[in-house]
Amino acid sequence: MGVGAALCVPMALGISEHSRFGGHIWRLVDRARAESRKFTPAEFAEATDAHARATDMRTMAVASGIAAGLVFAGGLTLYILSARLDRPRDGVAARRLQLHPTLAPGHVGLGLRASF
Repeated sequence: MGVGAALCVPMALGISEHSRFGGHIWRLVDRARAESRKFTPAEFAEATDAHARATDMRTMAVASGIAAGLVFAGGLTLYILSARLDRPRDGVAARRLQLHPTLAPGHVGLGLRASF
């Protein structure tokens, strides 16, 4: 669950930077409107660059937000399951359930180990 909470940092950074680059684009637009003119080539290049960076930051914020939610929910689920399965029932040894990530070249997945 701590990793899920830590993934909120890049999400917040992405949101902040997206807003900053978006604000920069609007300042360029307002300046051009105030002078009743179109963008100069330098302003157009600057606005295009700011738009690309804003889009990258939005993508980072969304991806890290989704990852944070999934990791946090998975951690919470495993914590609840382990608390329920670790209690002895009727004098019988506790059952154990373990879920672990599996990473290998060309393979990503989850492994499940259960003992009764």
